[in-house]
Amino acid sequence: AASGSSAISLSSKVSVVEPKTTDSTARTANAIDTTGFAATADYNVDESTTFVWEESADVLDTVNSILCMIGQSRPDLMINAGNYKAQIDENKCDSGDGDSQNNAPSYEMWTVNSSRSKGEPMIVKAWVPKHGDTIHAKMKVYRKPSTEYPVGFFKMNFKAVTNDGREYMKGYMKTEKTSGGNSLKFYQPMTIDSSGTTYDYSVKVNFNSDGSGTGATSMPNWTGNNQAEGDKSFQLAYNNEYFYKQKTLKGTASDAVCLDRNKYMVSAW
Repeated sequence: AASGSSAISLSSKVSVVEPKTTDSTARTANAIDTTGFAATADYNVDESTTFVWEESADVLDTVNSILCMIGQSRPDLMINAGNYKAQIDENKCDSGDGDSQNNAPSYEMWTVNSSRSKGEPMIVKAWVPKHGDTIHAKMKVYRKPSTEYPVGFFKMNFKAVTNDGREYMKGYMKTEKTSGGNSLKFYQPMTIDSSGTTYDYSVKVNFNSDGSGTGATSMPNWTGNNQAEGDKSFQLAYNNEYFYKQKTLKGTASDAVCLDRNKYMVSAW
């Protein structure tokens, strides 16, 4: 763990495809010239959020939602203060994918405990009410994000328990050191229907210090109405210029695709 006994900051978000800050080299049909908009126009003064939609990274929405909500609980400010209440806005941690995002707050009241002894990892415990049940989470944070550890160094386990003590969901999220940087692993099996069929949400991504990486993701193949038909998975690799992916749907692999990250379409909501 990092030296000292002060709080260790957490990753707020992980991504395999960050938004480009330079203009796309692809053509954009029916684009609107915004350079003539007044400085006081909503387009220029409203707070904006930029994201890249990529199907192979959908499962990272769950990872980022967890990191976002833990961040809202501010364990860094409440270290060694005992149990405390934290008001968490779930909607603030939505993926933000355009019209589907609801900006109205949706609050939950968590019970959180953050502690650290000198030279030891920071330990964050959370008890989250969920539809009458409780999600128990425990995270050990060893190092903050850095060049050596691009997404930080931490381990987290969680489970959902009914009021009578029955466990019905569990999973983990952790990072490990690699030769090029560090890796993130996430795993959460989920039973989604009365037949008892279980699908896996899983991620393993290697984040290298030079901005490149490789990984694999898996998730249910959702068909609507909380139903799924088999699963879908992706193998991927990326650097600052290109993004490679191969999709497997219900056991059948598609042709691999290599995308130019400098050629993209831009939309605004």
